[in-house]
Amino acid sequence: MRTDKKDAWSILDTLPVGVCIIDERLTVRFWNTCLEIWTGRSRTDITGHSLHTYYPHLADFPYTSRIDSLFHGGPPCFFSSQLHQSIIPSIRPDGNPRVHTTTIMPYTSSPGDLKMAIIILEDVTDLVLQIKTVRSLQQKTKAAQDALSRANKKLNLLSSITRHDLLNQVMGIKGYTDLLIEEVDQDTEMSRYIHKVSDIADVIQKEITFTKDYQDMGINNPVWHTVSATVEKVALLFTDFGLEVSVRTGSLEIFADPLLEKVFYNLIDNSVRHGGSVNRITVSFEETGEEGHLIYEDDGWGIPQDIKSRIFERGYGKNTGLGLFLIREVLDITGLTITENGTPGQGARFEILLPKGTYRNG
Repeated sequence: MRTDKKDAWSILDTLPVGVCIIDERLTVRFWNTCLEIWTGRSRTDITGHSLHTYYPHLADFPYTSRIDSLFHGGPPCFFSSQLHQSIIPSIRPDGNPRVHTTTIMPYTSSPGDLKMAIIILEDVTDLVLQIKTVRSLQQKTKAAQDALSRANKKLNLLSSITRHDLLNQVMGIKGYTDLLIEEVDQDTEMSRYIHKVSDIADVIQKEITFTKDYQDMGINNPVWHTVSATVEKVALLFTDFGLEVSVRTGSLEIFADPLLEKVFYNLIDNSVRHGGSVNRITVSFEETGEEGHLIYEDDGWGIPQDIKSRIFERGYGKNTGLGLFLIREVLDITGLTITENGTPGQGARFEILLPKGTYRNG
């Protein structure tokens, strides 16, 4: 491994999460300080060796199939050690296994280099233990329900503090990479590596920011939303794009999570980012029998037929792969579902199915 690449990657040592970079054969190319502390394995000992050597369970199908897919153009992988054996197991000082959430994302280096991936492990042991405590309280009396409310607030506070600290660390990395970019010649290999590290920091920042929206889902009770007012409020955030937004829903109200604004924000953002030269967006409503259909359409390029079934998966997409996933999760809270059934080349068409009792005229 080139020394300048090592130096660029060493910036990842400042993160309070485990970070490992591997190539297609699962050979370790980088092993950050956090993983050294968690696993007791030094960077010197493990770099250049296959993860299989130390963690033979990674040869099992659930891991090989998803990691192989990632190296051949598939979406990022997400593993929870509550559902699978941890990718890189470790023991906490109290002797108990550490609970991880693990994200594996493709990492494109310089042209001609090996394909690589970055593994990010976050220790959520304390959070999981507190969640288990909270769930046990749900079976008790009103006094226990009051304790549950307090525990939830503490969990949210813990998540907020952790997220704040992580974002501060990532911003520090961004600051250092910006300084390094100014100091090195732009057409050098070192400059390209520094830009790659900056790109990784951007991805991590977006992942952490996404957890805020995901945490907020379901905390507050669903409410009735006037669709026209919600869409028009969100559309104001996109005035610089010169979009013509037409809302044809009358006084329609739908029963949904308070994060419904995020649904329309991400739909419009998706049109702007991926729809090509989108000029017009239309939101309309149709009723068939006892079901309602809220329809969002744009006049962009549309969505290719072969990816329609995957666009709502977490991690799938050209940006963070989280926007459409968040839409699906927010709507699901009150039993609403969303599909994309537009004609490729004629614009995207998202249809939200509204079961009986989830919509009304105000």
